[in-house]
Amino acid sequence: MPLNVILDQSEIVCCGSESNQEAEALKCIDGQCYRGGERCWNYWDQPMCNLQQQTDSGWNTCQESIKQSNIDKVQAAKSPIHLAALHGRTEALQWLLQEGEDVNRQLNDGSTPLHVAALTSEGEDVVHFLLSNGADSRLVNSSGATPLHWFTQYGRIRATALILSQSGDPNSLNQSQNSPLHMASFQNHQDIAQLLLAFGANPNIQNAHGRTPFEVGLFSMAQPPFHMI
Repeated sequence: MPLNVILDQSEIVCCGSESNQEAEALKCIDGQCYRGGERCWNYWDQPMCNLQQQTDSGWNTCQESIKQSNIDKVQAAKSPIHLAALHGRTEALQWLLQEGEDVNRQLNDGSTPLHVAALTSEGEDVVHFLLSNGADSRLVNSSGATPLHWFTQYGRIRATALILSQSGDPNSLNQSQNSPLHMASFQNHQDIAQLLLAFGANPNIQNAHGRTPFEVGLFSMAQPPFHMI
């Protein structure tokens, strides 16, 4: 069944709450998790969320819908350089830059081509080219997220390593005070978490909810990463 048809039903539960039969059960509405009328942000919101659910189709559906919404915004904006980054078209990017296009052009929501490259696996292939041609990994979008926030959220470890090796900030905070390590933790990206820690990510940063990265995810780690010992 197409994703948009599923979402129109507004009955998909999220965050491992399939067994929650209460009226305030978590549901996916228009691609975002909610508990009752309140927006739910994954594992910190209630104890039910604090169990990693690798097969949690509700949460995964929400996340895929959010990502698709961002892709739709890029396509609707019709910015050639953003579309080239989205689809991993190095030759198109090279031509656009030769024609005077700004490698750091921002859409209305503040997203740069480097942000957009995080949305697809093909986009990850052009990260090195973008960085080599002046893409600024510290520019933020309207939610305060740097490209590193998006690459860690979507599990793009090659791009994460590239950005970190070129002075990307592993402790930058978005408007919700989440660091890239928080974003990796929400999705249980253990390999990316280890990489961020190796580049100096602070595991004790608290977000706007007062939670550290290891209080919102990565619960399946048998022991704290060696960087924390």
